[in-house]
Amino acid sequence: MSTERRRRAAATLIRRGVAVIPVPAGEKNPGRPGWEVLRITEEEIPDYWTNGQNVGLLCCVAYKIQTAPSYTFAPYPLVVTSRS
Repeated sequence: MSTERRRRAAATLIRRGVAVIPVPAGEKNPGRPGWEVLRITEEEIPDYWTNGQNVGLLCCVAYKIQTAPSYTFAPYPLVVTSRS
């Protein structure tokens, strides 16, 4: 997929309210400090997608507060790690 198509995909997701981040091709880690709080605007896309980076999605983590009857969403990305 071309860089231009990835830029269009990122723009479409941003317009739909999804936070996106560039992830180097062939990697699972964004590889940049502060990626967890990075919020790219549509205007900034050409600055971040320059060389075939994939489009990563930042997700919220749902957690339940003991005293609350429903789930509350944290403004943090979901990071999945594996342990041996």
